[in-house]
Amino acid sequence: MPSIKQQKLFNIEEVSEIFPEYYLIKVNNFNDVAKNTLDEWIYFLKKSQIKEEFTAQGLAEAKENLLVDSLSEEERANYLRYMENKRYEISIIEGSRSEGRLEGREEGIKEGIEQGKQQEKANIARTFKHEGINILRHKPKNNLLKLRQVYFVLSLLPKRYK
Repeated sequence: MPSIKQQKLFNIEEVSEIFPEYYLIKVNNFNDVAKNTLDEWIYFLKKSQIKEEFTAQGLAEAKENLLVDSLSEEERANYLRYMENKRYEISIIEGSRSEGRLEGREEGIKEGIEQGKQQEKANIARTFKHEGINILRHKPKNNLLKLRQVYFVLSLLPKRYK
């Protein structure tokens, strides 16, 4: 029986609810006839073989590992090197994709900001036209003068256009 503290901490009534269940399977007593997926695993554990007709979950990966284990040391080293190179290639490709997506997003944000600025300028021009305001009767000689004119005109606009 768990203590009151354990009952509250783990939300249990029996100690057995904390620990996993273990089953001992005596593979030597197995009659080599696989009737279900558990039998397929027992067959594999006993014989270190996987029949083609076996369908138990995880046996395909076990079969691949079994094949690798059956290679000579030199073949296994070559295979493991090959697999490591493939993982590295995939990592590089995925990293490049992620980097490309990030750069694309950043570029898209910059373009969106620029479009927003252009749209804002167009809206201001429409507002000036609607109000009959001629913002530039003459061309200013520098950007500071142009900016002062824009601020002056904006200060004349009613609040609803600001």
